[in-house]
Amino acid sequence: MLLDLLNKNDQLKLSVLITLESQPSAISIKELTEKLQVSEYHIAGAIDTLITDVGRLGLPVALFTIEILDNKIVQYTRNSSLSAFNYLLYIYSLESNFSPFFNNFLFERAASQVEFLDENFISKTSFFRLRKQFEPTLKQFNVNMTAKLQLLGSERDIRSFLYIYLLTSNGDVKVPFSPDLEIELDNLIDSTEDLLPVTFSNADRLKLRYYLYVIFVRTSLQHYVSKNKPTNAEYSTAMGRMSVLFTKFFELPNELEAQSIVAELFIFLFSEGITTLLPHRIDLLPAIVAVREQFQTAFHPSNETMQQLFTPDVNVKLAQFLTHLIFFSYPINLLVDPQNISYLNDNFSDYQTFSQSVIKTLLPSYLPGRDCLFQHHEQALSTDLLLLIVANFNLTLLTSPIVVTIDFTYGENYTKFIENEIKNFNSLNLKVTHQLTDQTEILISNLSPQVIPSTHKLQWTSPPTSSDWAFLGNLIVSIKKERHLNHDKKNKQKN
Repeated sequence: MLLDLLNKNDQLKLSVLITLESQPSAISIKELTEKLQVSEYHIAGAIDTLITDVGRLGLPVALFTIEILDNKIVQYTRNSSLSAFNYLLYIYSLESNFSPFFNNFLFERAASQVEFLDENFISKTSFFRLRKQFEPTLKQFNVNMTAKLQLLGSERDIRSFLYIYLLTSNGDVKVPFSPDLEIELDNLIDSTEDLLPVTFSNADRLKLRYYLYVIFVRTSLQHYVSKNKPTNAEYSTAMGRMSVLFTKFFELPNELEAQSIVAELFIFLFSEGITTLLPHRIDLLPAIVAVREQFQTAFHPSNETMQQLFTPDVNVKLAQFLTHLIFFSYPINLLVDPQNISYLNDNFSDYQTFSQSVIKTLLPSYLPGRDCLFQHHEQALSTDLLLLIVANFNLTLLTSPIVVTIDFTYGENYTKFIENEIKNFNSLNLKVTHQLTDQTEILISNLSPQVIPSTHKLQWTSPPTSSDWAFLGNLIVSIKKERHLNHDKKNKQKN
């Protein structure tokens, strides 16, 4: 999402790295050029620089090695559990042409455009070229830049942009504030944790550090959100105590400003799925009902099945998702390429189509004023909704399982061992049996396969290897795709 703010060569290097990390084996330079739509010359240059850049990280072990075999095959080897992507993204962000722009957006140091150009040794020609380059990404957050190089837009949208940029570019590699301020922010987070009460994960705490840091900087510049006093009685005591803490920490002019910040914080925690109560009432019921109705139209479950699918917990998850769409100008998932998640694409294509339809045509009419969010982040928001469905809905209620029969002569415990391992694929909706019937779709055995035309046979004469499990997974995907095609054909014939 924010990679467009990096220098072009750095964008290419990260794209090459992501592609290499996603490959199960070596890949030719020609294939890389086809995937990334750039010349072999630029691919070779990006690989050479990546090899140099990994040495700049200053880590005891190189996170990866790249070898070029026969001048045409790229062999990528990951040497560590650490992600080279995060470290390189941090370095490239610091070195990007956008870095001085962002620092001025955050701290508003330059009083004029001329002062900004002089402080950063940027020519007027370069300034206008860079400004034009960065504006489309800023517009994704519904913000723009003024002539004085300050951000223009609603305070919520400005904070959203600053927060996401810091979180994605710095991550947990290095926070951009002093150790003393980090300690103070952690103490504030600890107090929040005690008052709610709730337990924050490490990821939650990292997000809160950046979220509170942006508030700290913006309030020090006297940029406040609109007054938003909390009204939820269940949180009133905790919020009152937090308002006192926030008034002191952020040096606010009055407690009313603190109440507004606390309310915004609770909205953030709710939309992130960390808490389950909102600070004040937001009417989300019409949108939730509309999503339910469209789901029923798309998949035709019975009323009883709908009740089993849309449990109270699922409705809370939907409310959290919708709250995020209302208050924040970025998707929940911050994946580099949210549309190319092969596992979801291969196994949940029906729900993927449904999610895309909800984001594109249904929710915009229920959430007025959020056109910019839907326009610029449609694919990522569709993935957010798809992940919500896959993670929280009992989808086995909607589709018949793939029947897998296992039949070995190696003893009861060996058969049970294989059965337990296959059940690790339970999110793919499998049913394991021990009797071969005309319902069996996959037969796994050490015996010579019995002949049933509709059954796929796998003969495992020794304990399965990783390639055997991969073959089984691919076969399951293939069966699902075949079912999907047959379903589409039947629908076309009906129409």
